[in-house]
Amino acid sequence: MLEAEQWGDEVLQPVPRRLIWTGVCARPDALASYSEGSRLPLPGFVQRIAAPRIALVARWRNRGGAEQARKDLAALPAQLDQVDAWIAEGVLGGAEPNAADLQITPSIGLLATMDDVQPLLAGRPCLSLAMRLFPSRPGRLPAGALPV
Repeated sequence: MLEAEQWGDEVLQPVPRRLIWTGVCARPDALASYSEGSRLPLPGFVQRIAAPRIALVARWRNRGGAEQARKDLAALPAQLDQVDAWIAEGVLGGAEPNAADLQITPSIGLLATMDDVQPLLAGRPCLSLAMRLFPSRPGRLPAGALPV
Protein backbone atom coordinates (compact mmCIF):
# COMPACT_ATOMS: atom_id res chain seq x y z
CA MET A 1 0.00 0.00 0.00
CA LEU A 2 2.85 2.40 0.76
CA GLU A 3 4.18 1.90 -2.77
CA ALA A 4 0.78 2.81 -4.26
CA GLU A 5 0.46 5.85 -2.01
CA GLN A 6 3.93 7.11 -2.96
CA TRP A 7 3.32 6.40 -6.67
CA GLY A 8 0.02 8.29 -6.49
CA ASP A 9 1.78 11.29 -5.00
CA GLU A 10 4.85 11.32 -7.23
CA VAL A 11 3.62 9.91 -10.54
CA LEU A 12 -0.14 10.21 -10.93
CA GLN A 13 -1.07 13.35 -9.01
CA PRO A 14 0.98 15.77 -11.16
CA VAL A 15 -0.68 14.50 -14.37
CA PRO A 16 -4.20 15.90 -13.88
CA ARG A 17 -2.72 19.10 -12.49
CA ARG A 18 -0.64 19.64 -15.61
CA LEU A 19 -3.48 18.63 -17.90
CA ILE A 20 -6.11 20.79 -16.24
CA TRP A 21 -4.00 23.93 -16.34
CA THR A 22 -2.93 23.28 -19.90
CA GLY A 23 -6.57 22.82 -20.85
CA VAL A 24 -7.74 25.90 -18.96
CA CYS A 25 -5.14 27.97 -20.82
CA ALA A 26 -6.88 26.89 -24.02
CA ARG A 27 -10.36 27.30 -22.51
CA PRO A 28 -10.20 29.89 -19.69
CA ASP A 29 -14.00 29.88 -19.50
CA ALA A 30 -13.78 26.38 -17.98
CA LEU A 31 -12.14 27.72 -14.82
CA ALA A 32 -15.45 29.01 -13.48
CA SER A 33 -16.90 25.49 -13.45
CA TYR A 34 -14.06 24.31 -11.18
CA SER A 35 -14.63 27.10 -8.68
CA GLU A 36 -18.35 26.37 -8.17
CA GLY A 37 -19.03 25.96 -4.48
CA SER A 38 -15.74 27.61 -3.59
CA ARG A 39 -15.41 29.43 -0.31
CA LEU A 40 -13.82 32.30 -2.20
CA PRO A 41 -16.32 33.03 -4.93
CA LEU A 42 -15.31 35.70 -7.40
CA PRO A 43 -17.79 37.70 -9.41
CA GLY A 44 -18.14 36.45 -12.99
CA PHE A 45 -16.46 39.48 -14.55
CA VAL A 46 -13.43 39.07 -12.26
CA GLN A 47 -13.17 35.39 -13.21
CA ARG A 48 -13.31 36.22 -16.91
CA ILE A 49 -10.54 38.79 -16.55
CA ALA A 50 -8.35 36.77 -14.19
CA ALA A 51 -8.79 33.24 -15.58
CA PRO A 52 -6.26 33.45 -18.43
CA ARG A 53 -3.58 34.86 -16.13
CA ILE A 54 -4.32 32.40 -13.34
CA ALA A 55 -4.16 29.52 -15.82
CA LEU A 56 -0.83 30.65 -17.30
CA VAL A 57 0.80 30.94 -13.88
CA ALA A 58 -0.62 27.61 -12.71
CA ARG A 59 0.42 25.86 -15.93
CA TRP A 60 3.95 27.20 -15.53
CA ARG A 61 4.05 26.30 -11.84
CA ASN A 62 2.92 22.73 -12.57
CA ARG A 63 5.33 22.40 -15.51
CA GLY A 64 2.48 21.94 -17.99
CA GLY A 65 2.08 22.86 -21.62
CA ALA A 66 1.13 21.26 -24.91
CA GLU A 67 4.22 19.07 -25.24
CA GLN A 68 3.97 17.80 -21.65
CA ALA A 69 0.21 17.24 -22.06
CA ARG A 70 0.87 15.01 -25.08
CA LYS A 71 3.39 13.02 -23.06
CA ASP A 72 1.00 12.75 -20.12
CA LEU A 73 -1.87 11.59 -22.33
CA ALA A 74 0.38 8.99 -23.98
CA ALA A 75 1.50 7.64 -20.58
CA LEU A 76 -1.94 7.74 -19.00
CA PRO A 77 -3.30 4.37 -20.23
CA ALA A 78 -0.40 2.50 -18.59
CA GLN A 79 -0.86 4.50 -15.39
CA LEU A 80 -4.57 3.69 -15.33
CA ASP A 81 -3.69 0.02 -15.91
CA GLN A 82 -1.49 0.20 -12.80
CA VAL A 83 -4.33 1.62 -10.71
CA ASP A 84 -6.72 -1.03 -12.03
CA ALA A 85 -4.17 -3.74 -11.18
CA TRP A 86 -3.93 -2.48 -7.60
CA ILE A 87 -7.72 -2.58 -7.37
CA ALA A 88 -7.71 -6.19 -8.64
CA GLU A 89 -5.02 -7.09 -6.07
CA GLY A 90 -6.98 -5.48 -3.23
CA VAL A 91 -4.38 -2.79 -2.59
CA LEU A 92 -7.04 -0.20 -3.47
CA GLY A 93 -10.80 -0.26 -3.21
CA GLY A 94 -11.35 -2.11 0.07
CA ALA A 95 -14.40 -1.69 2.26
CA GLU A 96 -12.73 1.21 4.07
CA PRO A 97 -10.63 3.71 2.07
CA ASN A 98 -6.94 3.62 2.86
CA ALA A 99 -4.29 6.29 2.37
CA ALA A 100 -3.47 5.05 -1.13
CA ASP A 101 -7.16 5.24 -2.12
CA LEU A 102 -7.28 8.81 -0.87
CA GLN A 103 -4.06 9.66 -2.69
CA ILE A 104 -5.02 8.19 -6.07
CA THR A 105 -8.79 8.45 -6.51
CA PRO A 106 -9.05 12.26 -6.36
CA SER A 107 -6.63 12.39 -9.30
CA ILE A 108 -8.81 9.94 -11.21
CA GLY A 109 -11.84 12.05 -10.35
CA LEU A 110 -10.17 15.19 -11.67
CA LEU A 111 -9.20 13.38 -14.86
CA ALA A 112 -12.86 12.38 -15.26
CA THR A 113 -13.84 16.07 -15.52
CA MET A 114 -11.84 16.39 -18.74
CA ASP A 115 -13.87 15.45 -21.81
CA ASP A 116 -10.68 14.61 -23.75
CA VAL A 117 -9.65 12.08 -21.08
CA GLN A 118 -13.03 10.43 -20.46
CA PRO A 119 -12.61 7.84 -23.26
CA LEU A 120 -9.44 6.59 -21.53
CA LEU A 121 -11.39 6.11 -18.29
CA ALA A 122 -14.57 4.56 -19.68
CA GLY A 123 -15.39 1.21 -18.10
CA ARG A 124 -12.32 1.15 -15.88
CA PRO A 125 -12.41 -0.03 -12.26
CA CYS A 126 -10.41 3.05 -11.24
CA LEU A 127 -13.20 5.34 -12.46
CA SER A 128 -15.82 3.30 -10.58
CA LEU A 129 -13.74 3.52 -7.41
CA ALA A 130 -13.20 7.27 -7.78
CA MET A 131 -16.93 7.79 -8.30
CA ARG A 132 -17.73 5.65 -5.26
CA LEU A 133 -15.36 7.55 -2.98
CA PHE A 134 -15.91 11.02 -4.44
CA PRO A 135 -19.29 11.05 -6.19
CA SER A 136 -19.44 14.78 -6.84
CA ARG A 137 -16.83 16.35 -9.06
CA PRO A 138 -17.16 20.05 -9.83
CA GLY A 139 -15.80 21.32 -13.08
CA ARG A 140 -15.67 20.36 -16.70
CA LEU A 141 -12.99 20.87 -19.29
CA PRO A 142 -14.67 20.66 -22.72
CA ALA A 143 -13.39 18.44 -25.51
CA GLY A 144 -10.68 19.96 -27.65
CA ALA A 145 -9.01 21.85 -24.79
CA LEU A 146 -6.12 19.38 -24.60
CA PRO A 147 -3.66 18.84 -27.44
CA VAL A 148 -3.88 15.50 -29.19
